[in-house]
Amino acid sequence: MQKVKFFIVKIYNKLITKLIRLKLSKQPTKIKSLKNYHKNERCFIIGNGPSLKTEDLDYIKNEISFSCNMIYALLPKTSWRPYYYFSHDPGYIRRVNNQIKEVPAKKKFIGYFYETASTVYNDYRNIADHIYYINRSDPSYKNVQFSSDVSKKVESCGSVSFAMLQFAVYMGFKEIYLIGFDHNLNSKTEKIHFDGYTTTGNKKVDVNIDGLTQGFIKTKQICDQLNIKIYNCTRGGKLEVFERKTLEEAL
Repeated sequence: MQKVKFFIVKIYNKLITKLIRLKLSKQPTKIKSLKNYHKNERCFIIGNGPSLKTEDLDYIKNEISFSCNMIYALLPKTSWRPYYYFSHDPGYIRRVNNQIKEVPAKKKFIGYFYETASTVYNDYRNIADHIYYINRSDPSYKNVQFSSDVSKKVESCGSVSFAMLQFAVYMGFKEIYLIGFDHNLNSKTEKIHFDGYTTTGNKKVDVNIDGLTQGFIKTKQICDQLNIKIYNCTRGGKLEVFERKTLEEAL
C-alpha cells in the first residue's frame, strides 16, 4: 500500500511539474534577455565559506554581486544587499523557502524540480518580474559540463556556486572575483558556513569536493578561451584553480 501511495504521489508531482513548466514556457526567452547584459563589466561571486566576513560584504556593497542560499543570515549585520541571488537545491528550497522569499535581491534565480515545482510556482508567480526559474541538470562529478546557454539548462557539479559562474559568463562579465570560496570540505564534520550563521552552520553534509574541483577547472578552461579573468579573493582556503588576489587588491 505504501509503495502504491508513493507511486501515485510521484506521478502526481510529475504531472504538476509538466503543467508548471508549460506555464513557465516563457522563462528561456526571459533569461535570454540577460545574454551579455553586463558585457565587459566586473562582478563579485560570494561563497558561504567560514572565511566570509561581514566587512567583506560592506567593501563590495556598490559592486554587482552574486550570492546564494543562506546569505540572508548576514543581512542584519551589513549594509550590503545582494544584486543577484541563487538557490537551486530542492531540499534546501523546501527547508528555507520563507527566508528565500524575503531576500531583497534585484533578481532571484530559483531552481524548479518535481519535488518543489508547485511550491516554487505558487510562492513566486505573483512577483515574477524579478524571479527567474532555472532548469538545473542532475549533478555530474566526472565529466562536468559548462552551459553555454543557461536559458536552456544550468549544469551542476554539486554546488550552486557553479551555477552562478555559468550565469556570470553568460551575462558577459570580463572580470569575476570570488570571495568566501574556502573549498576545504575534507570531512563531513568540518565547519562549512560563515561565522554569522549558527543555526545549522555545523550541520554534517555530504560534499563531493572532487566534483566541485572539476567544476572549477572546467570554468577556468572556458573562461581562458573567452578571455575572462577569474580571481580568487578568498581569505585563505584551499581553492587554487584560479589566480589569487586579495580583496583589497581587487578594490
